[in-house]
Amino acid sequence: PQGGHGAHDASAAPQEQSLRRARAVQTLLSRRSRGSGGSSAEALRLRLQLSVALRNGGEIERAAKELLTTVNLDANDSLHAHRLAAPLLLFLGRTEEAAELLARFSSDTSAAARCCSLLASLALYLAAEANCEQDACEQGAVAAVERAARAAFDAAFEANWRAVLLLAAPATCSALSAGADGVALASRFRDAFGDERGGANSGGAVSGGVGDGVACGGAEEAFLVACELLAGWAGDD
Repeated sequence: PQGGHGAHDASAAPQEQSLRRARAVQTLLSRRSRGSGGSSAEALRLRLQLSVALRNGGEIERAAKELLTTVNLDANDSLHAHRLAAPLLLFLGRTEEAAELLARFSSDTSAAARCCSLLASLALYLAAEANCEQDACEQGAVAAVERAARAAFDAAFEANWRAVLLLAAPATCSALSAGADGVALASRFRDAFGDERGGANSGGAVSGGVGDGVACGGAEEAFLVACELLAGWAGDD
C-alpha cells in the first residue's frame, strides 16, 4: 500500500526528470532549427539529446522516430544515430526495419552495430523457422536466413566476443546494473575474461559521444552494448 506507492514514486522520478529534459531540449531544438536548419550540426546534436531523453523517459516510439529523423538528416553519419535507433526498433518488434537500417550502414564494424545485426538476424531466422512449421515453405529460404544469422554471429563475435557472451545471459546483464552487487559481478567478469583489447574509441562506442574513451573489444564496451544498449530487447526487465 503506502510502501508500494513510495516505491512507484521512486522509480517514476527518473523518467519524469528525463521527460522534463526532453521538453526543454525540444524547445531549444525548435528554435535552433528555425535559425540554422534541422540538418545543422547543432540541431543534430540536440535531436540526439532529445531522443536519449525520450528513451530514458520511457517514450520509446517517439525516441525511435527522432533517431530515424537524425539518421536521415545526418548525411555524414557523424553521430552514428543508427546504433541507437536499431535497438529501439528491435525492442518495438520492428525487426525487418531494424535489419534494413543496419544494412544501410553495413560498413559499420562497431560492436554496437554488429550486435544489433546479430539480434535482428536471429529474430528473422526464428520467424522464418516458425512460419515453415505452420505453412509450406521453401527450405532454401530458411537456410539462407540461417546462413545470414551465422555470419552475423561471427561478425559480432569478432567485434566483441564478451558482448556476445553477455547477450546470452540477460539476467547477468541485469545484475551488472544493480548497485554494489553489479560492481562485484563486473569485477569478477573482468577477472575471468580479461579486459580491454583495442584502442580507445574517441568517437563514442555507441553514438554522439556515448562511450567516449571506451576501448574497442573490451569488457567496458561489452557492458555498454549488451547490458545497456540492448538490455531491453534481450529480455532484461
